Amino acid sequence: AVAVYRNLSSSHPMFRLLQPHIQGIIPINVQARGTLVNPGRNILSSYLSGGDNLMKVFSNHYKEFSYQNLIIPEELKRRGVEEIPGYLLRDDLLSYWEILGRYTG
Repeated sequence: AVAVYRNLSSSHPMFRLLQPHIQGIIPINVQARGTLVNPGRNILSSYLSGGDNLMKVFSNHYKEFSYQNLIIPEELKRRGVEEIPGYLLRDDLLSYWEILGRYTG
């Protein structure tokens, strides 16, 4: 949403296409950030085991994060799910990966 507002004029066709869908996203995100991940008043603590330590959970996750994890076929192989029959998430991810490869390739 921010990129659209910063980079496209209001008369640009993509802006006109996306604007109804992203209208209000930025204020909603600001409000959610103050409510959902506010230390001491963290609504996610009701639903997630991380609770008020959620930032530590994220921090620990990103210590192990690598951009190699974003290569879908390799990540699925690393997780050992490439041969599970009927695994719909894997099938959808590989389908999207192929589409993105055609688009960017």
